[in-house]
Amino acid sequence: MAECNISDAKLEEAILHKPELRDPANRQVVRDLRSLRDSAFILWSYGRHADCDRLVASIREIVTSPSIGGLGDNDEDEADQQFAAREPMVQRGGAALGRRDDKGAKPLININEMVPSLRADEIIGAEVRSSDDRIIGEVRNIVFGTKDRRDYAIVASGGFFIPGKDSIVVPIPVLRVS
Repeated sequence: MAECNISDAKLEEAILHKPELRDPANRQVVRDLRSLRDSAFILWSYGRHADCDRLVASIREIVTSPSIGGLGDNDEDEADQQFAAREPMVQRGGAALGRRDDKGAKPLININEMVPSLRADEIIGAEVRSSDDRIIGEVRNIVFGTKDRRDYAIVASGGFFIPGKDSIVVPIPVLRVS
């Protein structure tokens, strides 16, 4: 049985060489493509090589399509339903998240107390560039609340899914978002 070759999608090469993919308007498309690539890796790791091959072919098709901006659907209600389907029906441990249904319950957090910031899903998958604008890698994970009370981004800088070998740990405060 032939194994799925995820590197055949040549996603990072396409991001590097296609200005259209580096356009800020297509940032979400790039995140989605990287998520698809990660999903292909998961399928491969479970031995689902045919499914992995189909997903890699889809990635290749999206990357080579003439106009990436024309892809997708803008029906927000349908998108909300699809997004809601990602959430688990039962929370971990079966515990409820707060008591918002009780009469007179206060919100878990007041929205006015939150400062403008980035969500983890906006950081994970983001490109990391050097000061001379060369691509170093992408943020693969975030570690919060370490013993030294600092938060770190794990940046994959080389091969694909080789934990630790080609990764660098960067304190989040030294990253500049652009």
